[in-house]
Amino acid sequence: MEKTLIVCGQSPLLSSHLSFSPIIKYLQERQAKQNGTSEKHLNDLMQKIALTPELTLPIEDLDIVNKNAELIGSMMNLVYPKSKENGIDFYAVAAPLSSSTVYSSSRLPNFFLTGDSNHPFIKDEGRTNFFEAQLEMAYQLILNNFYGLEELHNNTFVHPVVDPASGIEKLLEIDLVAEFIEVKLIGKLPEIDPALLSKLFRQKTNDAFFTEQLPLCLFAFEGVLIIKLRDVTVRESINKIKNTLLVMPCFGDVKSFETIQEQVRKLIEIPDVKICITSRVRKNTQGDKIPVLNQHTFLLQPSYLIEDDSNEWLYIKRIFEERSSFIIQGTSDLLLRQYPFLQSYADGGIKSLIMYPLRSGKELMGVLSIVSETPERIKQYHILKLEQVIPLLELALGKQSEKMDDEVDKIIKEQFTAVQSSVNWKFTETARNFIIQKNNHQECKIESIVFENVYPLYGAIDVRNSSVERSIALQKDLFDQLLLADAIIRKSKRELYLFSLQEISFRIEKYINIASVVLFPGDEMAIQSFLDEEIADLFHHLKIAIPAIQVDIENYFLSLNTSTRKMSRQCTAFEESIAMINNELVKFITHEQIKVQKIYAHYFEYFVTDGVDFNIYIGQSITPGKPFDQFYLKNLKLWQLTTLVKAAQKVRRLQGSMKIPLDTTQLILAHNKPLSISFKKAERKFDVDGAYNMHYEIIKKRIDKIKIMGSSERLTQPGKIAIVFAQNKEAQEYTSYIEFLQNEGLLEGVIEYYDLEDLPGVRGLKALRVSINMEKKEEVYPIHVTNYQLPVTG
Repeated sequence: MEKTLIVCGQSPLLSSHLSFSPIIKYLQERQAKQNGTSEKHLNDLMQKIALTPELTLPIEDLDIVNKNAELIGSMMNLVYPKSKENGIDFYAVAAPLSSSTVYSSSRLPNFFLTGDSNHPFIKDEGRTNFFEAQLEMAYQLILNNFYGLEELHNNTFVHPVVDPASGIEKLLEIDLVAEFIEVKLIGKLPEIDPALLSKLFRQKTNDAFFTEQLPLCLFAFEGVLIIKLRDVTVRESINKIKNTLLVMPCFGDVKSFETIQEQVRKLIEIPDVKICITSRVRKNTQGDKIPVLNQHTFLLQPSYLIEDDSNEWLYIKRIFEERSSFIIQGTSDLLLRQYPFLQSYADGGIKSLIMYPLRSGKELMGVLSIVSETPERIKQYHILKLEQVIPLLELALGKQSEKMDDEVDKIIKEQFTAVQSSVNWKFTETARNFIIQKNNHQECKIESIVFENVYPLYGAIDVRNSSVERSIALQKDLFDQLLLADAIIRKSKRELYLFSLQEISFRIEKYINIASVVLFPGDEMAIQSFLDEEIADLFHHLKIAIPAIQVDIENYFLSLNTSTRKMSRQCTAFEESIAMINNELVKFITHEQIKVQKIYAHYFEYFVTDGVDFNIYIGQSITPGKPFDQFYLKNLKLWQLTTLVKAAQKVRRLQGSMKIPLDTTQLILAHNKPLSISFKKAERKFDVDGAYNMHYEIIKKRIDKIKIMGSSERLTQPGKIAIVFAQNKEAQEYTSYIEFLQNEGLLEGVIEYYDLEDLPGVRGLKALRVSINMEKKEEVYPIHVTNYQLPVTG
């Protein structure tokens, strides 16, 4: 067995001695346990060792290693016989915590070692460099031998090395084995809690602690370090390919594909090959060409797709019905006539290649090609090295139809919005048409999303006087903050008489009087500025000048909101009450929508502000697969009316849990004429089309605060539901719905009829209004949840 001697400096940080004594002891124990003459070679070796006493002592002169290289080789062959050596690939021997290898197996590549005495034989790179690993091993030995800790982890890392012959980067897994290293204490052992040592050692971020509290100069290391090396290029390359395929944004992502290409080069050990994936194109039921890959990849050409009804694809398909791979060592006119699909490769300068089929089940989905511009560069045996890669590529290619769906979803989200299932088909159709145009190099344009002749339903549940309640909460917070500041100023005046305190006290009293009545916006800004600037600065000064009020000032600042530096108890209570109402309404309406969508699919969207507004559109163009009938429209109107009534009852039952009791008003806009809606990309929502239809939108936006004609009373009132209409037949229809719900006990009292005030651009509106039975007990209906999704806006 050959030896390799490297002259490198040993680490000056500790006492380290090369010694084969631990290995000799191991062989002696093995000799004592042998049966008969089963290990004659071992007996002969031990006799030779007995005649070489310098090997049993610490070695300072490396000439001893050179002189006894053959004997050392025999010893190491018994420790790592050739059968085992094949398992670990190769190994080297060094002194403990030394960067000097004194011996290696014959299979250790010369390019892996260095004769430079100023550097270790492995390049230091980050945490996993050779010296770091040895240092970690040294402390592991110390913890095992002197603090009773079990082995905490192995000392293994992966190191890249470039083979100068091929130019290919190899990945070697390096395992430092301390089995034949003995450690002795040469100083006083520090008293450190073993549990703390174990914790810090496992964290691997506490080097300073160990070097300071447990210096290596207290210990001596003697023996040999075994450096086991294993070529894991294949394993690591396969893992790299697998991980790249998992995270690559699409199969045609150039950066990801270059990573895969580089790993394939490592696998077959050819640095200049390129790979490509050829994907077929299938046709959908409408005859449109749908690529299996949403972005195909051919690194020699920007695009390379084959239609599945083309002669080119039929040639490829026929080839792989008869064989599992296809190899070309050179191109010729005869070969190109026989296999015309190779023309695109030849045009790219390809002289040799291997093609391998990629299948999804039994279906041929594409072809992997490994190509070179050098004739006979690629051999048949190279495909054997790719057997582990092929299933990964097949899996990735098999998911490309899903990638198409993902691309469609991406376009929908970028160009449109998140949509519900009732209209998702239209967005999907539009996105697919866009992708087909792009892949066919046509002028790409996103078509408009339009639904014609749909019936609109609009409902609104608004928190009553939310703007007024919010202003009252703000006023109360300002008032409370002024009172608290006033108390501190009064206490300060008793401790320290200053004219400025008298003036501040006067202004606080003035602002308290203002805040106790009507608070106008200008007053609000003046008071808040006074508190934020003058009072805050003054209190920081008084906190030092008057120790007796220090706690009072600290409590004052603690009472303020940490982000706004304002008192916000009442405002917070108000917003929490609003949130409680909105959450309950959204949950309730969403669940109710799931049930009614099953009857006839329609578009539904809701907007959350101080309450919930919702739009509904129903018609044949939204659900082309099911005939539309007015019966479905009437059913949806009755559902809308019932849902708003039950929502009002739910909010009333919530009042006992609200910090600030709030109530809601309920409003419906009746409209019996169909209209058209289109998706507005700028607003990312549907809106009506046409000048006539816009009148409906104007009414929607202006009726929330509409008043009864000839009075100052708003139409919408707590405990009641109002239906705004323009035509008498709409009133008749909703009157029948109201009478039904009165019979059900949800509504009560007399139906009120009103003419409504004129609004800008809106005249002649009328309304029905009826009381809600707030005492009606809640009925629980089972809800069967489906995959239906609702868009949230606002």
